[in-house]
Amino acid sequence: MEQPYDSEKAGAFVGRVFGDVASSFVVVCCALGDRYGLFKDLDAHGPHTGEELAACAGVAPRYVQEWASCLTVAGYLAYDPKTERFSLPADHAPALAREPGPFFLGGFFQQLGALLALYGPLAQAFKDGRGIAPELYTEDIWKGEFRANDMWHNHLLVEEWVPKMPAVREALERGARVADVGSGSGRALVRLAQAFPKSAFVGFDIDGPSVERARALAAAEGVSDRVRFEVLDLTRGVPGTYDIVTAFDVLHDTADPLGVLRSVRKALGPGGRFVVLEINGADRLEDNASPFGTVFYGISLAFCMSIAIARGGEGLGTAGLPEGRLRAYAAQAGFSDVRRVEINDPIQALFEVSA
Repeated sequence: MEQPYDSEKAGAFVGRVFGDVASSFVVVCCALGDRYGLFKDLDAHGPHTGEELAACAGVAPRYVQEWASCLTVAGYLAYDPKTERFSLPADHAPALAREPGPFFLGGFFQQLGALLALYGPLAQAFKDGRGIAPELYTEDIWKGEFRANDMWHNHLLVEEWVPKMPAVREALERGARVADVGSGSGRALVRLAQAFPKSAFVGFDIDGPSVERARALAAAEGVSDRVRFEVLDLTRGVPGTYDIVTAFDVLHDTADPLGVLRSVRKALGPGGRFVVLEINGADRLEDNASPFGTVFYGISLAFCMSIAIARGGEGLGTAGLPEGRLRAYAAQAGFSDVRRVEINDPIQALFEVSA
């Protein structure tokens, strides 16, 4: 039996849905603009016609015209009907064109554009519950994640976050043994090695290509003498003993988060610290009702939850390790204390976990 509804509210909801559909096309256009350098060209050289912009980027003029038209009516670009030229507003340039920078979002667009291609595997995973095989994720997803994380690698990690953890900072300055679990492409460890040359660092990651990229980065940045990277399945334990272990935006992705916490606890020496960067999700679903929460659960479906399930894990999901669960897991793993470090970030939450 159909339930009665308020036609005015139903119509308003249709409008909201149509707005969400429009936003999905904006994301596609932003991914294309990032891929072909269209935003950066507009920022560097000023207004262009569609043909002029296409010539600069070496792409098809008709497609650029439609791309620019879509982003103009969406409010991302500006348009002068007299000259028929498109421009990038100055206030939009930090998010769309200025890389690296504290507001740049190009890495997110690269990731999201690549994730759209996984609709078929996601639909199959929805039916059989087996997750999405890691090999189906393309280079754009990993490279996009690397670029997106550069925002905090380059502007927050050393400058703001480490100083808020005095014991961690003092150990790094004195010379600490540091391990990073789920090190990805290695940017965090390389940045720490540059800032704290007396310490020695090792990064562990299950993905071989990521480890190779991390090694290349360390060599290029001249820190290979104190930073090394190894392929390792973290569910098998963390080898060695360390003063500091770090996990940057990775625990919720692992097949066995509690097992990783237990392994880290065993690997930490007396007075050791586990630095955990996690998604800033709330413990209760209803408290995640925001655009950020929508992004968390959406990315979880296509990536974080699905890849963990495919690796045999429980699949916590992007927002699956909020403060309450992290505290519970840390207690079960044998840690003595969890301190939330106050940072002003709607996406990330930082914790200092004491051995």
